[in-house]
Amino acid sequence: MLSIRIQNDNQNEQVKLEDGPLTLGRVPAETGNHFVIEDRYVSRNQLSLQELPKGQLRIENHGGDLTLSDGTVISRGETVEADIPVAISVGFTRMEVAPDVTLPGEMGSHLQTIARPVRAGSGTETMSPVINMGSAPSASTLASWFETLLNVQQAAAGSAEFYLETAQAIVQLVGLDRGMVLLKSGDAWETAGAYTRLSSTEASFSTSILRKVMSEKRTFFEPISADEEAASLAQVEAVVASPIFDAEEQIVGIVYGSRDTRTGAEDQGIQPLEAQVVQILAAAVSAGLARVDKEKEAARLKVQFEEFVAPEVAEELQRNPSLLEGQDRQITSLFCDLRGYSSISEQLGPRDTYRMMGDVMDHLTNRVLEFSGVIINYAGDGMAAMWNAPTDQLNHADLACQTALAMQTEMQQLNDAWSEKAGVPLVIGIGINSGSAQVGNAGSSRRIKYGPMGHSVNLASRVEGATKYLGVPILITEHTLQELTSSVTSRRLCQVRVVGITQPVSLYELSATNPAPQWTELKGHYEKALTAFEDRDYASSSKLVDQLMASDFHRSDRPLQILSDRIQDAIDGDADEFDPVFELSGK
Repeated sequence: MLSIRIQNDNQNEQVKLEDGPLTLGRVPAETGNHFVIEDRYVSRNQLSLQELPKGQLRIENHGGDLTLSDGTVISRGETVEADIPVAISVGFTRMEVAPDVTLPGEMGSHLQTIARPVRAGSGTETMSPVINMGSAPSASTLASWFETLLNVQQAAAGSAEFYLETAQAIVQLVGLDRGMVLLKSGDAWETAGAYTRLSSTEASFSTSILRKVMSEKRTFFEPISADEEAASLAQVEAVVASPIFDAEEQIVGIVYGSRDTRTGAEDQGIQPLEAQVVQILAAAVSAGLARVDKEKEAARLKVQFEEFVAPEVAEELQRNPSLLEGQDRQITSLFCDLRGYSSISEQLGPRDTYRMMGDVMDHLTNRVLEFSGVIINYAGDGMAAMWNAPTDQLNHADLACQTALAMQTEMQQLNDAWSEKAGVPLVIGIGINSGSAQVGNAGSSRRIKYGPMGHSVNLASRVEGATKYLGVPILITEHTLQELTSSVTSRRLCQVRVVGITQPVSLYELSATNPAPQWTELKGHYEKALTAFEDRDYASSSKLVDQLMASDFHRSDRPLQILSDRIQDAIDGDADEFDPVFELSGK
């Protein structure tokens, strides 16, 4: 026989499911075993339930969608077979189906239980106050209970002391003769803590009670004398057992207590109030273990986060791990690469190459973290970073540009340490772009790789590659320039179409705040020549370029050389068909 607890805004009733199916719906049925659910969002003839052998329930849905406690959705016309116990939700109604047990106050059965623990319930049930579970305890008794519970909570959760404090509380707080904390180990049970007021130290327990607790995820208490399987425990008359849950609401242990017949007490049975207090103790153990798990997870996440981000960003991710699930953000991405890595590594050999790259990445990483950036990735001779995720940074484009300039400053110190051994100066190229991206954990559950994905990130990577062709150390896109909240020193170099991205983008050389006067002169004349070139006024553009090329300082400028060659290509070819967008042939 099954018991069905039906709860909604209008009802809190218990129905027995005995022989044959039971139908449930909003409208009364003329014939058959039927129960009316007072919920306007339940169909007229919503569902039927029938008990099956081996602890299963047949559920036939005749109305709107049903949802089971494990998240399974049953559509109209579907029939499923579910394990008991199971909860079924529809509209504002929840139906909990479980094997029928005799509740406190009912006669005819030795088995008794109390309200289901909150962690395993639907969220609508609450633990009954202890003063309602029997005769009201005195104020001093309540104070003693709370003090004992606090002592349990103060012990380090999961430690031997923690379990021993709990076992002692069963004896000292509840007034039983023996107390135990049993932890599940595969199909067996291990005694984590035990305490007794009797001379015997034997830690025996009823396996039938444990199976009942495991099956229905609630507290049970019964006289052992009525339990055939436990009859061998002749000296024990009554026991109580309450489940310990983990974060996924699975039973990982049981708080177990017993009262011995030899104590001479007038009432040898377990009272509902005593069972309720044992359940509170079990809840305290569950909370303690959950706290330890959360602390371990927090520590693990903090270590993972701090590998890649500044401490304040790691704290934000630790405080809100849902950020790892992915969110749309307007970010600025920076990609950096060491030029000539292959030849340098050949010159240095594996050992010194490893040491040099460690030194380079340390210096560059420090600059990213100095300006509150997040490391996206390290890839051999390069690295990537981003700003404006996971926390808001209104000046994210400014921070990325400041980082790039600081990285270039670092190269002087790195060259002092490594250029002689490497045989060439160490040079880096940096590309920066701003735009929308999906930001979250791009790695796995075991190794977090917090970072962005999307077109804007791919473009930033291609812009870094463009520094090789244009011969400048730092390039930013027009999108980043538009995001800046403060002025920077820059020169518009060209429009490019990078590999894999069809839409052209304007690139700007980022320079130090106080450039040399010759650079300022170059910037002014170059940008005028570039505008004339893009307007197909090749004569004016050529004249301006020739003036610049007459200077030894300007003649070595790689962008100027490229512009000069492209003007000549336009003049020599079909000028009207010439595309002023620079097509990059590689990454």
